[in-house]
Amino acid sequence: MNLSQDPEFINHTPAEEWHKLKDILGQRERGTALFTPFEIGYECPVCGASNDIDLTWSEFNGMLWCHNCKQGWPSCICKRYFEPRISERKLTKQQRAMENKRVFVATIRDFKKLFEMDFNPEFFHEGPPKVKGKRLEDFY
Repeated sequence: MNLSQDPEFINHTPAEEWHKLKDILGQRERGTALFTPFEIGYECPVCGASNDIDLTWSEFNGMLWCHNCKQGWPSCICKRYFEPRISERKLTKQQRAMENKRVFVATIRDFKKLFEMDFNPEFFHEGPPKVKGKRLEDFY
């Protein structure tokens, strides 16, 4: 007789993984997003879901949730379309790699800003660093 039990789940995610994601990434603030992942060119890297019903923002920062796969995926591996998504034309492999790298760098930058806000009381007096003349292309 097998006494092993299924792992405990939280929001369709194994509890151990859920706690790791919460500790490492943090949970997204509650509210309504301005754009859905579908609208800005994301697609599930496994099943290809790319509509606003099957692919949504995860409860964790930097992640997307696929309702088909019942899996959370890092947003930096999910870009497939041009932003804003106004056609079915997909990015080329080179464009996709560059866009996913840009999303990865932007995610790390956002995490660093959160870290500064949480642990640096001076941040609130000075505000975030101001960079003039920088564009998204300058970060990759």
